[in-house]
Amino acid sequence: MFNFFSSQPAFGLDISDLSLKLIQLRKFRNEIKLHSSNEMPVPAGYIVSGVIKKPKEVVELIQKTIKTSLGNKILTSNVVVSLPETKTFIKLIEIFQTENKKFKEVIKEEIGRHIPLTDEEIYFDWQIIQKITKNNEQKIQILIGAAPKNIVDFYTDILKKAGLMPQAFEIEACAIVRDLIQEKNNSPRIILDLGASCSSLIIYNNGTIQFSISIPLSGEKITEKIAEKLKITLIQAEKAKKICGFDEKKCEGITKEILAEYLFELSEEIKKILMFHKTYFAFQGTFKEMLLCGGASNLIGLDVYLSEQLGLEVKREIPWIFKFQCFNHKKITWKSLVNDFFFQSLFSKKIKSCPFSENKFASYATVLGLALRGVMEAED
Repeated sequence: MFNFFSSQPAFGLDISDLSLKLIQLRKFRNEIKLHSSNEMPVPAGYIVSGVIKKPKEVVELIQKTIKTSLGNKILTSNVVVSLPETKTFIKLIEIFQTENKKFKEVIKEEIGRHIPLTDEEIYFDWQIIQKITKNNEQKIQILIGAAPKNIVDFYTDILKKAGLMPQAFEIEACAIVRDLIQEKNNSPRIILDLGASCSSLIIYNNGTIQFSISIPLSGEKITEKIAEKLKITLIQAEKAKKICGFDEKKCEGITKEILAEYLFELSEEIKKILMFHKTYFAFQGTFKEMLLCGGASNLIGLDVYLSEQLGLEVKREIPWIFKFQCFNHKKITWKSLVNDFFFQSLFSKKIKSCPFSENKFASYATVLGLALRGVMEAED
């Protein structure tokens, strides 16, 4: 007997201090489309800095997020999950060409320089990127990633109690890059992920992540700064932030002044990081653009401000898998209408071609990257 639904791809689940985000994608013919989605706020104190403080409540919240998902029913327990960015490590290293059996020892030494944990306390993995020649010496570039065992094991236990089977745990930077940058695009990029509770800067070049670094900035901290300066409540400050942003014509330009003062430190920090990258990686090229993602990146005028400060094109990017659906107006024929009707009727409820607004795409960058891994691995 045929079971059309048993081979559903794993869905993506982004767990953060303030929300749970869920996305499942499906491939119809040669096009990847949204199948299911949901977002659920996480009450204060349930998760703090990526550490789950109230396991029972988080399990129930995960189950509720799945049960009430929009679109089509999720019929798989397989899930790809993000690990908290502040608890993980990812970096491109170069080692002299050697036997595979020595890679593990070299990688352990490199991780030990950056993470204050022993190799018995972490899970780590690596991927060989390419062989290169530098100063007439043969080297190998390896992308390494690591996360504390106690965090991964605890997340695994939580997910299993929620009835799920983790297909993969992923560092946020990897998911974001998969969402925003199509394979074989080797152009150097900077990605600034401004989240509600934490942020990071991702350096991408030659088709891979070079490194990712946490930044002491978040949407919450911006709101707190506005509330402190204007002596208003956090609720009022959040409204002012969203409505006025960097627009000098709104709120009498007061929020712009506050934001410029606070975010000037961010732009200076980014300059230092880029200088480090240029020195450490002997980078000879030029970064021409920065991509923004994360909920706090929707701040009005943020792209213009950062562009002026950094001398780069700064923009929010629509995920590459949805660019065709959101911007292409294909010629409608009777054949296409019949095909679309048949596939939508047989396999899913009808979901509009462009599933999210630009602002929502920015907030969903991580979870879309997780879901994309699920649908890609389902094809292998």
